[in-house]
Amino acid sequence: MIIGLKNEELRSRLRYEWDNILKVLAINDLHQSGYVSKEYFAKAVCRCKVYLSREDYVKIFENFVETEKPHLGKVDYSKITKDLICASNGRFLN
Repeated sequence: MIIGLKNEELRSRLRYEWDNILKVLAINDLHQSGYVSKEYFAKAVCRCKVYLSREDYVKIFENFVETEKPHLGKVDYSKITKDLICASNGRFLN
């Protein structure tokens, strides 16, 4: 789960611009792996005018940064996409 119910505002802000964020992420993900660096993820979110706090990024990175090779340390934005879609349907991923 990306964030708890008390952080639904964060989820809503991401969901509102997610299509645009995905387009920006795809530019850097040439192999369409679904992973980008933390830095590029943050830049893509800002480029789409979604401004998050450091705490927001920490929550995202705690849940969606890969801890194993070959994508060690990269943000799994495909998993974020699934989480946002499930949350919009009233379901939450663990």
